[in-house]
Amino acid sequence: MSLLKAIIFDMDGVLTDSEPLHQKAELLVLKKYNIKVPLTEWKKFKGKPSLAIFTYILKNFAKRPLRVQELISYEKNTYVKIASSSIKLFPGAMLFIKRARKMFDKLALTTSGHKRSQKMVFDKFALHSFFDLVITVEDIVNGKPDPEPYLKTVKKLRIPSARCLVVEDSVNGVISAKRAGCIVIGITHTFSRNKLKKAGADYIVRDFQEMSQLVKNLLSSE
Repeated sequence: MSLLKAIIFDMDGVLTDSEPLHQKAELLVLKKYNIKVPLTEWKKFKGKPSLAIFTYILKNFAKRPLRVQELISYEKNTYVKIASSSIKLFPGAMLFIKRARKMFDKLALTTSGHKRSQKMVFDKFALHSFFDLVITVEDIVNGKPDPEPYLKTVKKLRIPSARCLVVEDSVNGVISAKRAGCIVIGITHTFSRNKLKKAGADYIVRDFQEMSQLVKNLLSSE
């Protein structure tokens, strides 16, 4: 009997090649509100929720008082408009999800994205039937790297965190999942192998083909 009972996916940067689209939407927000942020700052934003990103931007770069929720709302609407026509799954993601559905008792999604964005992706790629649970930023108080997103996920799954395999692409996501006690696969879609390993990832893969073989090996060795 397998000790691994659930697999939990992040969405942006893991299943969907969406990081460039998020950045495009965020830059359009800055243009609308005439806020200038050096491009070097964007490296800090990968894997962080909109609230953290725009709170930091308003604190450090805004020239006039603005409401953070106003910027988040505009970014959310802008992103959905952009992504609804151009977002893509990473190569092999759909095939891996279908295989995972047969290999694990439970499949879950834990994303720093908004419910509207998650629903758009699930509608576009017909993913609803594959997942037993979805946690979005609206369901939590403290985002990644805080462990809350994954602690809430495993609690709702009713599976011990040590029996949950998480797939993450960001440093903050890896830290969050490890703090929650999960086993973590880092996929190098967004961050380098070294950065994901330093963050605490138990395994590192380049793509879904490599991950498929890794998961098969993990399940067969138990």
